[in-house]
Amino acid sequence: MDEASHYHSNMRLPMFDPAPEVGGDASAGLAEVLAAIDASIEGDVRGDRLTRGLFSTDASPYAMTPLAVVTPRNAEDVAETMRICAARGVPVLPRGGGTSLAGQTVNTAVVLDFTRFMNRVLEIDAEARVARVQPGLVLDDLRRALESHGLAFGPDVSTSTHATLGGMIGNASAGSYSLVHGMTDEHVLALDVVLADGTANHLGIGNASHGSAVASLRAGLRAIVEPLRPEIEARFPRVRRNVAGYRLDDLLAMYDRSEPGTDDAVNLGRFLAGSEGSLAITTAASVRLVEPPGGRSLLVLAFSEVAAACAVVETLVASGPAAVELMDRHIIDAAARQAIFAADVELLPTTDGRRAAAVLYVEYHAKDVATADERARAGMIAAGVPEDAGFIVRDPATQARLWSVRTTGLGLISKVSGSVQPMAGLEDCGVPLERLSTFQPAFEGLIRSHGWSGVFYAHASVGLLHVRPRIDLASQLDRDAFLRLREETLELVLEHGGSISGEHGDGRIRTDLVHRMYGPAIVEGLGAIKKLFDPSDLLNPGNKIVARDPLADLRFDRDAAKIDPDEAHFEWPAGGPLAEARACNGNGLCRRSEGGAMCPSYRALRDERHSTRGRANTLGLALDGRLAEGESASSMSALGREDVLETLDLCLSCKACRHECPSNVDLSKLKSEYLAQSFDAAGVIPFRTRVLGRAGLLLRRAARTPRLVRWLAGLPGSTSIIARLLGLDPTRPLPRPARRDRRVFTSTAATDAPAVVLLGDCFNATLEPDHLQDARRLLDAFGYRVIPVTLDGCCGRPQISAGLLREARRLVERSAPSLHATIRAHEAVAVIALEPSCLSALREEWRELRSDVPDSTTEVIADRATSIECFLDAAWDDHPKRPGILIPEGATVHPHCHAKVERGAFRRLFDRLDAVDAVVLDSGCCGLAGSFGYVAEHAGLSRRIFEQSLGEVIADRRDGPVVASGTSCRHQCGDLADIQAVHPISLLAEGLETPADQD
Repeated sequence: MDEASHYHSNMRLPMFDPAPEVGGDASAGLAEVLAAIDASIEGDVRGDRLTRGLFSTDASPYAMTPLAVVTPRNAEDVAETMRICAARGVPVLPRGGGTSLAGQTVNTAVVLDFTRFMNRVLEIDAEARVARVQPGLVLDDLRRALESHGLAFGPDVSTSTHATLGGMIGNASAGSYSLVHGMTDEHVLALDVVLADGTANHLGIGNASHGSAVASLRAGLRAIVEPLRPEIEARFPRVRRNVAGYRLDDLLAMYDRSEPGTDDAVNLGRFLAGSEGSLAITTAASVRLVEPPGGRSLLVLAFSEVAAACAVVETLVASGPAAVELMDRHIIDAAARQAIFAADVELLPTTDGRRAAAVLYVEYHAKDVATADERARAGMIAAGVPEDAGFIVRDPATQARLWSVRTTGLGLISKVSGSVQPMAGLEDCGVPLERLSTFQPAFEGLIRSHGWSGVFYAHASVGLLHVRPRIDLASQLDRDAFLRLREETLELVLEHGGSISGEHGDGRIRTDLVHRMYGPAIVEGLGAIKKLFDPSDLLNPGNKIVARDPLADLRFDRDAAKIDPDEAHFEWPAGGPLAEARACNGNGLCRRSEGGAMCPSYRALRDERHSTRGRANTLGLALDGRLAEGESASSMSALGREDVLETLDLCLSCKACRHECPSNVDLSKLKSEYLAQSFDAAGVIPFRTRVLGRAGLLLRRAARTPRLVRWLAGLPGSTSIIARLLGLDPTRPLPRPARRDRRVFTSTAATDAPAVVLLGDCFNATLEPDHLQDARRLLDAFGYRVIPVTLDGCCGRPQISAGLLREARRLVERSAPSLHATIRAHEAVAVIALEPSCLSALREEWRELRSDVPDSTTEVIADRATSIECFLDAAWDDHPKRPGILIPEGATVHPHCHAKVERGAFRRLFDRLDAVDAVVLDSGCCGLAGSFGYVAEHAGLSRRIFEQSLGEVIADRRDGPVVASGTSCRHQCGDLADIQAVHPISLLAEGLETPADQD
């Protein structure tokens, strides 16, 4: 049993809950159908209310509760599931990463989740430039597998870190480089599919080696499509991007390329691309690969208005770029507000010294960088942009930083705020490139006529703009206005010869507009094709083909919060914890497997429940009462629910989501609030929670008699007794207080030197007190007067993580006033915290916990609190002294999860110290996370998280120190890799040059 299944099996959820009714006789026997599937396949079947709720949404505005969720392990599982469902008339929905924007991956059906198990590269034929992949494979995972072969997959969607190949095929996705590589369907060579009757078939090019079922489909298709040729040629728009309906124009082109009397050029696999799971289920795909360019050059241009940017796109495209992408000021401003992107935004060019209203990224590819550079310079000249409003980026790392702002753009502007959200439905209009310069201002005028502003971004190179007005879905006036705007937009698109459905798909959000665009004859043909492939309408029924109310089944139509925001322990935005959980827009960035730290448990388990999105949805389902529907009155509480607690249990409280999630959903904070309120409601706190939540305080007490504690800990069996008592991992060594540090530090700083408060946190002060001495020595060398401070108790981080928020509040009320007084008394310029988790508590939770401490007090503390690397870097030119520091060669730095957003400070500091070979990792969580990895039931997961990110990297490192600011990170390196990691403060202090060194 794999680890993900292990955690599922330990969760005491019912396998099946009452499910929504389905048509015919199926509702009466749905439980039997699911039981039959469960008995017939190797994969998993879940019909509980929570699992169904997690798959009721995607990245669209819609919510539809599925009948069940099946996670197949192989193609046979898929076929067996489809056969059983077909026999009973139960609908089925194939699903990838759930990143769809038009509602095509939500339905009242049995969902097939391919991402957990069917996510592998099956074969790479480098000579033929072909890969065979499973549908749940993430695009970036395929890219990494192809790197060693010198190959790549052409289409490059912005969600490449978490979008799957199956989803890209189902949607005919394209991405930024479609000028060069076109859309995904152009790269599909063949598909292995399961049809609506449960039979498996291979769909490729030509007539050879196909059975009677495929021959029947080919003949039926031609009989439907050929009579529609005049309508198709008249109605289908001549644009680079169009996924409306099925690809009938492409099918006609295949017929025309075939030898007379044959369909030898017809590729049914390619035809299925863009059908959104409504015609067949893909179980494997053979895709064409490309050779990546030898050189890339990125031209970045700034404009004072969006229309001005659109006006030069046609000229730029004529210069031969691979991509021309647009971002307007809304995207740029949203990125600037994100700590993780703020420095990247500063790289962008300005207009007249101000932030640009629009920016174009124009990327050129060539055999080498020099040739790409020449093309970029020619493009800039052709665009006629002033030299100070544009520049060329050659450095791959800087290119990646700039592209990250663009690729995360949709998530940045899609944060939901109560009933107000940026509404999809108009965001997929594509027009011929030569009409873009007139279409954009006309479209913007339509939006403004309704009192809204639009966000313009995306693929200017192919005349496709993504636009989302923010509307209040609770307002009938806004709803009515939105429906009118849809009609007006369709008319404008048709006037410009464009498509209303350029790349995001039809789903349920714009199928009615597609019908208007194509007319009744083609719509009837689309229905006939659906019936040919799926006579009983079982595959994703109602989506893609049937016109539906675009404002029905919205995910946030239910607003009855089950927790009073006024009773919360934290300060929350309007709407309380429920509003924070609902801020998740479903974009799914938390499902990526590499880059950043979010979300460590998902990366290890590949289970939607254990992603940030899954946990946010779990809390949303609990807090608005949907999880309790149909339960007895005694079990209807939103608090203390076992299914919710078990879902939250594997959250490591790494806080990466607070900064890396485009919507800034802080799951760690939500988890703490839910635990605290559950403890309040129950009137009892579990024993282990009380002990581990007070770890800092216990360490301080143990440090009073370190020799006694170390002697007791060394007694045979002592560790196993404690482990059994608290349910801890008996193989994990427990931390022991250090022997007392009896060194006396004598400062050389002048009495009038600027003061810095040095926080003696519970962990460094008790476990590694040398760090405090190193900090005093280093700060003294920089000319600062060090004021050592020990809080009256603890910063509260262990209590906050454990949900002991009443205790945390008392600690803040005891410690904050005295720390504030010290800052004021010494006019301290900074509060240096050596432990990143303590630093984040001072900056964030101390301000956000409801307490009797004035906001002015916690604001001052938060403003002064910083890490040693950030302090030294930010004030580099203003320090009273600046000593020489030698950094050992080959230093490898692992930033703590709470400080990942500031890891750039390490890089800048090392550059200042000429430590150019030092490596600052973009590694994930270490897996220990305070007390998380000590708990027995977390032991395996803790190791797996370490091994998949940090462990692999440091095992392959060069000779040189491993540097980690987090106590947990250092202990994890020692416990699991036998590597003695050092704190940055020690690395810097030990590198201080003496006068003799400097001579």
